[in-house]
Amino acid sequence: MLSDFLKALLVGAIAGIPIGPVLLMVVQRTLCLGRKEGIATGLGSAIGDMLYCALALLTFNFFLNDLIENHQTLMLFICGGLLAVIGIKIALTKVDFSAKEKRRESLADQTGYLLQTTLSVISNPGALAVLIGLLALFGLSSSEGRNCPVSLIIIGVGLGELLYWLLVVYCLARFVRIDEKTLNIISKFAGIAICIFAAVLVIRGIVSML
Repeated sequence: MLSDFLKALLVGAIAGIPIGPVLLMVVQRTLCLGRKEGIATGLGSAIGDMLYCALALLTFNFFLNDLIENHQTLMLFICGGLLAVIGIKIALTKVDFSAKEKRRESLADQTGYLLQTTLSVISNPGALAVLIGLLALFGLSSSEGRNCPVSLIIIGVGLGELLYWLLVVYCLARFVRIDEKTLNIISKFAGIAICIFAAVLVIRGIVSML
C-alpha cells in the first residue's frame, strides 16, 4: 500500500512539471504578490488534478474517452476563454512595492486565484489525458494493479503536486530578487504567454469542429 501511495505522490509531482499556464501563473503571482498567492495558485492546480484523478479512478475508461471525444470542443473553448481572461489580467498587473506594503491580499483574493487555476485545469482535456497516462504508467489506473484505496491514491496525487508547487514557490521567494520594472516585464510576458496558450486551445477547438 505504501508503494502505491508513493507512486501517487510521484504522479502528482510529475503532473505539475510541464511548462504551461499554471507554472506561469505561479511564478508571476509568487514574484509579484507573494508566497501565499503563489501557493494558492499551485493548490488550485492540485485540486483540479485530484478531481480528474477521482474521475479517472472511479469511472470506466470508455466513459472518459466518450467524455473527451464528445465534449472536447466545448472544453477547449471554455479553457481558452478562461485562460485569455486570466492572461489579460496578469498582463495588466502593475507591481508597486510601496503599495504592496500597504495592501495585503485578502483571503477572498487568494481563494479567487485558487478557483481560477482549478477551473483552468478541469476545463482542459489535455490535463485529463496526461493524468490518465501517468496513472496507467505507474500501474494505478486498474484496481487489479494497485493495493491502495482509491481515496489514498487521490490524496497522494494532490499532495504530490502540492509539494512540488511548494518547492517552486519556496525557491522563487528565497532565491529570486527582482526590481519593480523587471517584475512588470515578467507580468506582461506571463500574461501574453498565457493568452497564446488560450489562442492555441481556441484554434484547436475550431479545427475540431471542421
